[in-house]
Amino acid sequence: MKKTIALLLAALMIVGILPAAFAAPGTDVSFTVEADKSTALLNEEVTFSVYIETAIPFTAFQFDLAAPAGMEYVANSGKIPDGLKAQMGFAEASFTELTRRATFGNDTPYTASGKLKVAEFKCKVTAPSASGYAVSVNNIDVTDANFDSLTYNVVDAAVSVRVPATGVTLDHNTLSLDTGANNTATLVATVSPDACTDKTVSWKSNNDAVATINNGTVTALKHGTATITVTTVDGGFTDTCVVTVTCAHTAKTPTTAKTANCQEGGWDAYYTCDACGQLFAADGTTKIDAIPTTVKDGNNHTNIQDFVKDPATCTYQGHDAYSKCMACGVVTSGSDAKYFGDHNYGTLISATPEKHTPTELKPAVAAHYQCSVCQKYFTASKVETTLSALTGATPSHSHGNWVTTDADQHWKECSCGDKIQVGAHDYDNTCDTACNTCGHVRTITHTWSTTWSTDGTKHWKECTVCHNAKNEEGNHTGGTATCQAKKECSVCHLTYGDFAPCNFVETVASKYLVSAATCNAKAVYKKSCSVCGTAHATEKFETGSKDADNHVGGAEIKDAATENCTTNGYTGDTWCKGCNTKIGNGTDIPAKHKLQKNAANPASHTAPGNKEYYTCSVCGKYFSDAEGKNEIELSSTVIPQDEHNYGTVLKSDDAKHWKECSCGDKIEIADHTFGEWTVTKEATTAEKGEKAKECSVCSHKITEEIPEVAPQTGDASNLILWAMLATVSFASLVSLVVYKKKFSA
Repeated sequence: MKKTIALLLAALMIVGILPAAFAAPGTDVSFTVEADKSTALLNEEVTFSVYIETAIPFTAFQFDLAAPAGMEYVANSGKIPDGLKAQMGFAEASFTELTRRATFGNDTPYTASGKLKVAEFKCKVTAPSASGYAVSVNNIDVTDANFDSLTYNVVDAAVSVRVPATGVTLDHNTLSLDTGANNTATLVATVSPDACTDKTVSWKSNNDAVATINNGTVTALKHGTATITVTTVDGGFTDTCVVTVTCAHTAKTPTTAKTANCQEGGWDAYYTCDACGQLFAADGTTKIDAIPTTVKDGNNHTNIQDFVKDPATCTYQGHDAYSKCMACGVVTSGSDAKYFGDHNYGTLISATPEKHTPTELKPAVAAHYQCSVCQKYFTASKVETTLSALTGATPSHSHGNWVTTDADQHWKECSCGDKIQVGAHDYDNTCDTACNTCGHVRTITHTWSTTWSTDGTKHWKECTVCHNAKNEEGNHTGGTATCQAKKECSVCHLTYGDFAPCNFVETVASKYLVSAATCNAKAVYKKSCSVCGTAHATEKFETGSKDADNHVGGAEIKDAATENCTTNGYTGDTWCKGCNTKIGNGTDIPAKHKLQKNAANPASHTAPGNKEYYTCSVCGKYFSDAEGKNEIELSSTVIPQDEHNYGTVLKSDDAKHWKECSCGDKIEIADHTFGEWTVTKEATTAEKGEKAKECSVCSHKITEEIPEVAPQTGDASNLILWAMLATVSFASLVSLVVYKKKFSA
């Protein structure tokens, strides 16, 4: 079945080829080249993407990258997008670095959806261009589902080249202008290099009040200095010009004199330069530094007003008649000082005595005056005071202590006869003899207990009724205390007082041992009580003799010696630090070398190596073993440096050939000596050809594709050639079917 389909396709191809030879140009397919940036600098890389766009299913297409002079293709940057081959399901989707050709092909068509990115590459800008560069693709061929060629158009990628500015220079660094006829000048800015793309500059004055700048034109306004700065838009490079402006004083404005008065000072006549503000004296020519002012004239009053007397009272401030300048506030005659008048005391008010009775309490009030105008109070000597100061303290009752009139009642009584807290006597119980309130004492009879009551120091017999009264009360007496028992009272037989202290003595027993005898001390025991056996907390005693075999205080090594290459060492004797007695003998340490290992290091083509050996850090001798038994010379450890082995076989890449050692070192590096190109496969209208050339020294070959032969149009004499090409295409399709059948079985 597949063979039949292939034969039908071949037949259709033959039929389709013939009309194609006479087809008119069209635009079935669009190729678009797009750049990742529209503007680039010299030596900057630009990434380009190639897109194909067609609604017609296609089976194959090819194109070559075309970079114009001034745009250099970046080696190994050309590639097919990852996954595109699998996405299209094509048998071939590749980019050839040598020819910079992208090739796509399959036996079944692919229909693109919108713009399809089919290649990517980079170019570097190597030369400036005022008009920019157009990067394109050429040698294009596209075939449809019937393997017929489709018409196409190409949209190039436009990249402009920007030459950056490197500096700017003004034609003047200083200018001198004035505010008269010489008040303008023109500055010329030169941006370098001359070929830079953007020569736009901006202008600025640091003091617009002195001089302004507009597109290079400086205009002087007033006396002073200003710095003009020009700045390139590209790169921000600057240059400056210092402008010094002097004033011509061509126009002056006069100011008339002003007379000083009591309010403010005045000034003499003067002139002011309209341009720079310079001051001139009344003659109009003499320069002055400040306005010629005059001080205030305190005698030149401008608005005097008379004021009549205003009578004063003790509550109102009045004044005498006076005159005053209302402009400056100076009193020109009389006085404007205000003052209060005298009080209207009236007659003396007599003193009122204090009242203190059981029914009335009133304070005394001293004799005084009271002003009928301000109502203030004054003493009899007319010194201002207050009513509270004139009034004495309000009297109060003083009832004193309790007063008893009979055996049943008590009260408190003031000297005026007033009584308070009248009440009956109160007692705790029938045996209580004193009133709890006033202390009145009555006579009673107690009932005493027959048993003793006690506390820590006394004993007594108490009333069985009130339990407060005591009889036969006395201190405890008699008895003897020990460390385990208190005294017993000989009257009430109650134990009392404290325990007697322990009787500490020197008793040798293991439970009282503090420290055993050592080589430098006797045994130490705590003292203990002869009654209860308790050990004393701090008191101790020594007994017996020292123990020469019980060493304490640690040990130290004496007379130790370190061994070396020729002399034995010694571990040292052990001595007790406590009694300075030798308690152990040391041993000898055999002499030996202090060896350090030097690892083996193989020789290379660039340096010698060495065998493993050992070096004594003390005597510097060399040994072949770790025990230092076999002494050697250092020269016996050296492994000579290896010689390079470049062989006779030449290695190569597409540019050079050389001989190479296994270590990577290269010699005899030289360019290939290629012969002429030899066509190894002829190109046809349906298939590219191939040519090759070979280096005569190393036989390295390089190949290049030969583009398909473009079919001739409008000439029927080539129909036989087209038929032959169709036959070749038919044979290729049959071979493809057989190939697919073989590898799909």
